[in-house]
Amino acid sequence: MDRLPLSRGELDQLLAEGLADADDSVCAAWDCIKIPPERWRCSPWGDEGGGFWVVAVRGDTVIWFNDIEDGFNTSTFSERGVIAEYGCAQSTFSDVLSSLPEAVVARAFARQAPASSVPPTANGPGRIVQRQTSSWVIQPATGASLRVHFSGWRESRFVGPEYESVALRDAHPVLLEHVEDWSSVFVAGRSPAESSIVEQLVRSVEAATEGWRGFAAYAGRAQVHEVLQRGHGLVMRAPAGVARRAAEVFAAAGVTPSVVGAWKERGDGQRPLALVLGANFVIADAFRFERLSRP
Repeated sequence: MDRLPLSRGELDQLLAEGLADADDSVCAAWDCIKIPPERWRCSPWGDEGGGFWVVAVRGDTVIWFNDIEDGFNTSTFSERGVIAEYGCAQSTFSDVLSSLPEAVVARAFARQAPASSVPPTANGPGRIVQRQTSSWVIQPATGASLRVHFSGWRESRFVGPEYESVALRDAHPVLLEHVEDWSSVFVAGRSPAESSIVEQLVRSVEAATEGWRGFAAYAGRAQVHEVLQRGHGLVMRAPAGVARRAAEVFAAAGVTPSVVGAWKERGDGQRPLALVLGANFVIADAFRFERLSRP
């Protein structure tokens, strides 16, 4: 693969983006091992570009960026300025941070005493004041601020800091993608009412997810038009309930649907929870609430 040497500015941007949402403890740990980026030799792979960027030193190991493979690596060294072993991992900087011991501890914290509901002091409106890799900090309108730790993160959505209510749910429309089997919807047949079918599909997805997911999460308008014009093909992959509703739309329009297969998006058997704060949410396997300050 031809090498495209990474500039210092591009490297700084990668580091800044990775640290932006990292936990305070992880940032502090990184501060202890980071160095001003230096180019170190690693022959023969790094000869052409003047070496590779090294960004941290920990004991006899260095963390460096391989711009041949476009990823961060950890390697040993015995002489400063020389990387002893070549690595071809394609890890992101976020992957590097998540592997630090402090990050592992932060993720485990929520599992030690998981919550089954939101503390009474957190009920009502409030504001999200900080978002990090394994926790969010919320400030209820009345009462102490809270750090919400989560473990086994799966998905989150942040729309805006203000929220009118907060709840921890084991059943919610945003959880469909994580708890239901997924199915593929195929169709056979043509219809002159392609646009009408697509609009009905959009409404069916909104109804199945109570407005929390859009049609584009499972299919594209152009894709459906193309399949209907062709007369056969795959039109959607979605959670089973969403797929069934879509099949009903096609059947009602005179197009024969087939709902095929069912598979889990995640097969570890862990049923996640959803922390819902207004239009925002976090989906994870466990949550824990920690009081931070008095009103």
